Amino acid sequence: MPWSLEILLVVFAVFFVGGIVKGVIGTGLPTVAVALLAAAFDVRTAILLLMGPAIATNVWQAFTGPAFLKLVRRLAPFLGAIFIGVIGGYFLFSAADDRILLAVLGSILCIYAAVSLMKIDIPSPGPRENSASAAVGLVNGTITGITGTFVVPSVIYLRVLDFERRELIQAMGITFLFSITVLSLVLGVDGKISAEVGSLSLVAIAPAIVGQVVGQAIRDRLAEPTFRAVFLMGLGAIGVYLLTRAIAGF
Repeated sequence: MPWSLEILLVVFAVFFVGGIVKGVIGTGLPTVAVALLAAAFDVRTAILLLMGPAIATNVWQAFTGPAFLKLVRRLAPFLGAIFIGVIGGYFLFSAADDRILLAVLGSILCIYAAVSLMKIDIPSPGPRENSASAAVGLVNGTITGITGTFVVPSVIYLRVLDFERRELIQAMGITFLFSITVLSLVLGVDGKISAEVGSLSLVAIAPAIVGQVVGQAIRDRLAEPTFRAVFLMGLGAIGVYLLTRAIAGF
């Protein structure tokens, strides 16, 4: 994908907005970025452009806090299943038609927005946590392999595991960093990362980090529930648009 001023402006704007969302609520950059870039380009290009910013913005979140090793041990079944799911999802759908990928991504965005807005009470798995983690991780990894998004259903699931708030943020960072790293390795092994797209993904790190800093400043002045509700409604609207594109074929 050759660079142009138009492409640079779109990529910078998308990752700046995604960074703001992540700065305010602690997640959302990959979902926003892939959704908006898929609307402007296609799902595969969106996934490739996501790699640099997603890794850069989640390193700090994953390693900040004293509970890293404790969380990795607890999340081991979850992360192991994500690994398998990413590989399986990617190779099962790597040859899929773009309309199928758009439909899958659009459906996931709509479901995630609806479930989050309705605030459905999901019980903790309790003594069945390991098996539940493996099942959810496999689904999450498969979705990551297909669409490049890794917040569904991981964020919903991690919130029911009764983590202390700081541990929850770190657990999300570990999950996100692991997911995008595995996907990046799979894409690299499959030879899908061109020099042009790879370098543009690295350049996109800057607006993502700037957006994250701006988002953290906004968080101190804005009620998070209000921002989150607006974010989810916008995400649902993008999902409907992507589904419409997939069905109509434009």
